[in-house]
Amino acid sequence: MFEQKSPSHHPRGLTFWIQWLVAMTLTSALLGLLTWLKTGDIEAQYRILAVLAILGSVPAYTFSKAYDRTREGSISGLVRLLAGWLLLLAMLSVVAFVSKTSELYSREVLLKWAMLSYLVQAATFLPLHELSRSYHQRLREKRRALIIGTDRLASQLADVLIDERREPVRGLVRLDCELSGSPGRLPELGTVSQIRRIIAEQQIKRLYVALPFSKMNQIEQLYIDLLDVQVDVVWVPDLASLVLLNQSVSAIGACRPSTSTKAR
Repeated sequence: MFEQKSPSHHPRGLTFWIQWLVAMTLTSALLGLLTWLKTGDIEAQYRILAVLAILGSVPAYTFSKAYDRTREGSISGLVRLLAGWLLLLAMLSVVAFVSKTSELYSREVLLKWAMLSYLVQAATFLPLHELSRSYHQRLREKRRALIIGTDRLASQLADVLIDERREPVRGLVRLDCELSGSPGRLPELGTVSQIRRIIAEQQIKRLYVALPFSKMNQIEQLYIDLLDVQVDVVWVPDLASLVLLNQSVSAIGACRPSTSTKAR
């Protein structure tokens, strides 16, 4: 039913641009400083190199996922950053070879710039990466979720939300007509008739409705009852329970299954 996959994030979101801006500002300044110390001036070819590095860093760092905040570990982040930097240097080398301008640059300046730039980027990457992760973790903690349903579908959904999407799911809520089930990964917080109280007490911001199509009447009534409640309601239908002609079922993202029926 659910594709075990991390939620997609835009590869060049705000996290990317902030860290990229800091990195490119420092590397450009470092190139200018090294050039000035070597020649006493910042010649045109070095200014062009700085511009090319800035332009080429966007696809290079995007491809290497250098600033992907969804990846765990600072060490792996430094490795991705190094991969992006080496890719950028390779791109600049190709441009210099094709344009036959490599002899215009001081090898000493370029070697120092290549090594020191990565060290400078790594030094700024670590604190910025941790700040970004801490900030988004606090945001996730505020978006507390609740699942209505206690069967197989609700259990599968809970696994995906907790393990893959890392959402703070507080528990499950069963229908009034259902008996309390055996203890599972998440606690049962009550019944649907108590949903308003549970939402208020647990400070729920998102409500997942994991009920089969046979419970459509309860689902519709639930939507109506929660119209005046400040909470996002997400319906996750049990598509496996449908009987369709030439059934084609796929999962879009981590928890957004879709279905289509093909005519014969």
